[in-house]
Amino acid sequence: MVLIIEKINRRYLLTFIFILTFAFCLSFIGAVTQIDINVNAVFNEGEEIRFSYSILSDKDETINYTYGIKCESIPEALLDLKQLSLKENQSYSGNYSYGSLQDIFPAQNCTAYVSILEPYQFSASKPFVILAKTNLFYFDVDTCKDELCIQKVKVFVRSQDMHLSYNSSVEDLVIHAFLKYPNGNIQTLSLPISIKAEQIGTYEIEVRASKEGYKNMTVKKQFGVIEKEPNIKIENESDIIMNDSFSSEEGLGENDSLAIEKNFSSSEAEEKINEESDYNRWVILLVFIMIITLIIFLFVIYKIKLKKYKARDLVKHQAEKMNDFNKEKIDELLRRRGWIR
Repeated sequence: MVLIIEKINRRYLLTFIFILTFAFCLSFIGAVTQIDINVNAVFNEGEEIRFSYSILSDKDETINYTYGIKCESIPEALLDLKQLSLKENQSYSGNYSYGSLQDIFPAQNCTAYVSILEPYQFSASKPFVILAKTNLFYFDVDTCKDELCIQKVKVFVRSQDMHLSYNSSVEDLVIHAFLKYPNGNIQTLSLPISIKAEQIGTYEIEVRASKEGYKNMTVKKQFGVIEKEPNIKIENESDIIMNDSFSSEEGLGENDSLAIEKNFSSSEAEEKINEESDYNRWVILLVFIMIITLIIFLFVIYKIKLKKYKARDLVKHQAEKMNDFNKEKIDELLRRRGWIR
């Protein structure tokens, strides 16, 4: 009977604990609000990106929250922390605007979100897409010695023909080209074109390419004209391509200094290579000597330790023999005196 009563009491106790735990969880869950987000599924490039949201709670509470959009390659706006006092079962509505975006590439997968940060954490989100109107294309300007633009150069000799051209991944482009001479005069060009190199100094060419459905591209490049052909090797440099803007490349020097500052003569290059080769041989020799010295040092240490261990073993062996000899003498003396048999 007592056991039955104890079992019944234990069952009631477990039920009571379960009810309290469930009630506590309900009170905690009740603090989590309901968030609804209303955003267009698609935005086109140039449209205002915005969404509306509503927050509903089943209790009076004050929350700190933030909202915004996240996209694959569009910078996220700075965190804007808001505080809101909610009333029981009264919905609060708000709006968020990121603004319009131009020159989107490529099309973006984005997410609109509202996140509660305090006194608990809870968030809701909804996906949308931003469609790009324009695409990118490859475009570059070449300065060449030949009409087919096989030999591209940065430096021309006076009286040579300078062949100016371009290459692109798309056709039917609208091209606007401008050439600035060393004396400051600017000439409008129609590419491709060949011009006689008459003025010595730095030339600057700017080419703008456009096509409907694509982003406008701008290339700015500098090249030079010198008096005589130097004994140098001209290396092509990468050009800077920008989106509707100029890059500020460093200007080329005037006359022969333009090429000399950027290249080594063949004799200087050979001398530098020989110096580097001699230096590398000395380094290898020094490392080899250090390794041999280390090996000899370790061998000497090993011999010294081995000799020390042998001497210690010899002394130990002699001590053991001496102990055995003394023991035999003492036993013999005791037998003579009749103390032992």
